[in-house]
Amino acid sequence: MEAPAHFHAAAHTMAPDTDIDALYESFCCGIPSVSQGVARTLAFRLKLVPEPDVPWSEVFQHRVTLQAPALLAEGMPEIGAEKVARAVLAHMLAVIEAFGTDRILDQQTKDEPALRDVLGLARAARNSALAALSGPEAVSAAEQADKETLKAIATERSTLLRGESVDFGEYESVSAGKQAVGLPASLALAEAAGWDARRCDSVRTALMGIWLGLQFQDDVMDWEDDITRGGAWAVSLARRANGAMEGNDPSRLRAGVLSSGVLAEMLRLAFERFHTARVESEALGAHELVAWLREREDQALDSHLRELRSPGYFLRLKKLAPWAKEVIA
Repeated sequence: MEAPAHFHAAAHTMAPDTDIDALYESFCCGIPSVSQGVARTLAFRLKLVPEPDVPWSEVFQHRVTLQAPALLAEGMPEIGAEKVARAVLAHMLAVIEAFGTDRILDQQTKDEPALRDVLGLARAARNSALAALSGPEAVSAAEQADKETLKAIATERSTLLRGESVDFGEYESVSAGKQAVGLPASLALAEAAGWDARRCDSVRTALMGIWLGLQFQDDVMDWEDDITRGGAWAVSLARRANGAMEGNDPSRLRAGVLSSGVLAEMLRLAFERFHTARVESEALGAHELVAWLREREDQALDSHLRELRSPGYFLRLKKLAPWAKEVIA
């Protein structure tokens, strides 16, 4: 899953066709009053943002994270605005619920009954929106995606905590499982628009390419932080390449991770996924999504080549980013 923007909302290149803050407020107004306070401060409670009044539109760096169906709807000229709104609401709540569950299981936020209640209400509201959009089959698909995501989160947690070495096939498989919840709402919208199986497969391929590309980049960028919280994919991949690498101190593991070449390979995989997603999005007529993906594709390829030439480039880029922002500003 994509890392949050930590209150620094990036400039969006895509027009705000759907107001996710208004949609989220409609969800809050529709749940029991006892849960509304927790729901309205959910991003803060999940430690995704530093202030309780930060709206969801400012939590993530990329609009596609919470509004994927709206971007795909560009290729559905006959679809009505109400159906798009239902799909976006269902998608947004699915992603938010998955983030919440992941952060609770990863012990990044405190497990509280009130928090669990809101996440359960989000699942119920998602199912209601999907049922109204495309019928019970869409709800069943979403519930199956929930199971796949939970299974992948558990597998990731146990694998990384044990410090196991893994290959790239295992890494991609678990990563794809974690992203399963990011598909059903957009697929339900595609079916509501009358798209055939081939175009629905393109939706699935495009979105999975986006989610995996973002995930691979985040796993490169955050591996030193991740290892202190119990494990990092970059370290497990490097252990397969280099052999024994003991402990969880980033400074001790850094040389082994950098010499293994896994960071450059993860960035190459991100480039490939963004490229595939762009090709599929072009076929679907999602032109704004194509423009955004072209930028991501170019950036991922550039990062891969720089990391290949100078191991540690991406980490240095992360550490220099606050300084560069201050100086340039």
